[in-house]
Amino acid sequence: AGGNLIAGQSAVISLDGTTVQDIVVESPAALIINLGESSKTTYGSKNKAPETRMGQMALLRQEFLSAQHYQAEMKAYANKQAAGNSGGENKEASRPSAPPAKNLKLEAMTAALEGNLPVVIRADRVSDMEMALRLADEFHFRLILSDAAGAWRIAGQLAAKKIPVIVGPILQAPSSMETLDARYENAAILHKAGVPIAIQTDSGNGVRDLPFEVEYAIAYGLPRDAALAAVTLNPAKFFGLENHMGSLDEGKQADIVVLDGMPFHVKTHVVTELIKGRVVDLSNRQTELYEFYKKKYGIQ
Repeated sequence: AGGNLIAGQSAVISLDGTTVQDIVVESPAALIINLGESSKTTYGSKNKAPETRMGQMALLRQEFLSAQHYQAEMKAYANKQAAGNSGGENKEASRPSAPPAKNLKLEAMTAALEGNLPVVIRADRVSDMEMALRLADEFHFRLILSDAAGAWRIAGQLAAKKIPVIVGPILQAPSSMETLDARYENAAILHKAGVPIAIQTDSGNGVRDLPFEVEYAIAYGLPRDAALAAVTLNPAKFFGLENHMGSLDEGKQADIVVLDGMPFHVKTHVVTELIKGRVVDLSNRQTELYEFYKKKYGIQ
């Protein structure tokens, strides 16, 4: 979905279960928007809008304005129905009328406008993040920045507005104009400024590298307790799930990892894992090969 300007809705899932119902924790959890090169180049190469960053903002503003209009139509219809059901003298108002046609895309955006759904905007360049801030100010939605390679440059501004940031990947290299401001200290600078942060790998198959990403953030100045919160309680808070998960407290979902050493150290191993209170089988092809060759060559 990285190539779409408005990518759709996301969900919070549990990594254990046999059905969709078992896995889903919260759906929808956020509205996802992609600023910068990913959506610009996807559509620009096809000679379709948005071909520029100005075009991205114009389209986003138009969509949110359409959502506001849709929201007003729905409220006007609800008010009319309420007036008709109140038994007033206006017979015209009491006549049943067809509701406005449902628009699922605008329903999602209306949820964001009403504050029921946070908006995660993926952006790396400072100019893109500043556009995201202006959009949030105009339409009053709950903004969460994601990726945010250059967020350290505007840490004070983000802290003043209390904008959460999902930082990462930490090991992102300044490989293009988009990520020119990437630096290992990003998470530490944001935390020191008072910005709520989480840390991500930004790819499904990169989740196995999350401990290394976090350890680099620690090595470059992020306190260990803040690093732990950045992959546990803070993400839960960002999506309104802190009463359900994110820390070891009575009444919360029992998602627990038992380690044989300090969290995030390279040589630390997972001893036991529980998801929703159930012990998870950690064996896989790699562990089977590990045990096979240990036995074959008598390795202790």
